[in-house]
Amino acid sequence: MKFITLDTLLANPPEVVGSLWGDSLLPRKGLTLLHSGSKVGKSIASVNLAVAGACALPQFLGHKIHGPFSTMIFQGEINLRGIYDRVVTMIGNVPGYTPTHEQLSKIVINEERSNRLCDDATFLEFRAEVC
Repeated sequence: MKFITLDTLLANPPEVVGSLWGDSLLPRKGLTLLHSGSKVGKSIASVNLAVAGACALPQFLGHKIHGPFSTMIFQGEINLRGIYDRVVTMIGNVPGYTPTHEQLSKIVINEERSNRLCDDATFLEFRAEVC
């Protein structure tokens, strides 16, 4: 593991990564993790943001979408039927807009809830898919 002093960092600014959402809410490079207790809205927020990005909607929650972009959602809380029901409801509530098959194909979701990223084999498979 490598460390850098704040003085050195400020003297050598790294490249600008850019953002997919807002000024810096969702980095263009890397992975973003949403973690919290049950029933706080992680699935609703992540799927809505993924649809907004895939469809290159002008904004999401008041912040500009810099899209279109693709999204991989790796979740372990709800089953596929639960995801299906939520997505049907969410898409039906976007006034005057119906995403195309091509746009929805930019979003992928893991099928099995039993996979955990703390498992070495699952992590390596996940990393191979996103890198």
